[in-house]
Amino acid sequence: MLRISTDLQVTVDSPRWQIAAAIVLTLSGLILAVVAHAPFWYSFFGPGAFLFLDSVNSRYGFSVLRHRMTALLFWAGLISVASLIEFVAARVLHVVYYPHLGLIG
Repeated sequence: MLRISTDLQVTVDSPRWQIAAAIVLTLSGLILAVVAHAPFWYSFFGPGAFLFLDSVNSRYGFSVLRHRMTALLFWAGLISVASLIEFVAARVLHVVYYPHLGLIG
């Protein structure tokens, strides 16, 4: 987390790599979205925003990345929820269709 004191000096509570990576990834995602109109802009913006918000939350004593087990459980939870949503949407509700190309197709 960046903190600005009264004498305008910036102190960093989170690791510098985390803040630098957050800024680079978030700005890359925004540039891809606005300038390049790329459909995969969220692949950069999402992790960058997560790293930035984690650095903000670490100031208040809550950080997902501070402990390896918490980060692993968080990651496993996200993968599980995404897989469940994909399964229900594609297989049960049939609201997502993935085209299959054959040899002639």
